[in-house]
Formats: sequence, C-alpha cells, structure tokens
Amino acid sequence: MYYTRSAHRSGFTLIEMIIVIAVISVVSLVTAPLGIQFYNSQTITGMQGQLGDSLTRARSQAVTQKNDSAYGLCLNNVFWSTGTTTASYALYAGTTGTACSSHNTLADDQYQLLAGTYITFPTPMNEIGFAKHTGTPTATGTISIVWNGLTKTLTLDNLGTVVEN
Repeated sequence: MYYTRSAHRSGFTLIEMIIVIAVISVVSLVTAPLGIQFYNSQTITGMQGQLGDSLTRARSQAVTQKNDSAYGLCLNNVFWSTGTTTASYALYAGTTGTACSSHNTLADDQYQLLAGTYITFPTPMNEIGFAKHTGTPTATGTISIVWNGLTKTLTLDNLGTVVEN
C-alpha cells in the first residue's frame, strides 16, 4: 500500500496570517484616533445643541407666559476633589436675577452633562433669565462649553436669539 501526498494544500501559511494581522493593525492604528476625534466632536456638538434648545425653550415659555411666569436657565458647575467638573443646569420658572434661588426647584427641568464639562455664562450669577411677554434676556453674549479639550460656543443676542458658533 502506497501513500501519496496531495499536491493541493488548503489553508493559509503562517507568513500570510502575519501579513494580514499586520495590515489590520496598521489600519486600526490610523483610524482609531480619527474615530475618537469624531466621537468627541459629535458629543460636544450635541451638548451645544441641547443647551441652545434649552435657552430657546426658556425664552419661548416666557414669551407665551406659561404659568404666568418668567423663565430662565440656572447653571451649576460642580467641582470635585479630583479637579474635574460636572456641569448641570436647570430650566426654571420664576423670578430671574436672584442667582437661581427664588424658584421652585422641584418643578425645574434638570439637565446633567458629561463629567469634565464646564460651561460659562456671560453673567457672574450663572443665570440667564427671560422676561415675561418680551423674552428679553437678563444677559447677552457668549456662552462657552468646554469638554475633553474641545470648546463650543453659543451667542445670545439682546432679543434672546441663540446662535450656535
């Protein structure tokens, strides 16, 4: 009885496998930072849009005199012992210009942002209110959002219009 070897071998050689793994590794190393950068950019753009929508909503509710009240946003940047910040803000109904202290906090719409987010309002009281009937803001200027080394801004004009920059 004679045994014959097959002239045709199936499968991959070790060299071919190493080449494929090397190509996949190089492609991953090139595209991973781009993917992370894209994710971070989209995340901060989403926070910018959410804050802009909240400002527009507060102004709209003040103009339509919902619950016969003025409306506004109250900012809270919480500093942790680790040196990081977590920003949150509340859309509230009530008297504006009192450092967010004269409204019913149980009725507020609370918005929590990602850890490490820091927001600055163009007012030292960290509050932007909108007058009943007119929607005129108590502060105008640039609102900055900083997260993960990226910065986005909003501009609030004297009519209460929000522009994303």
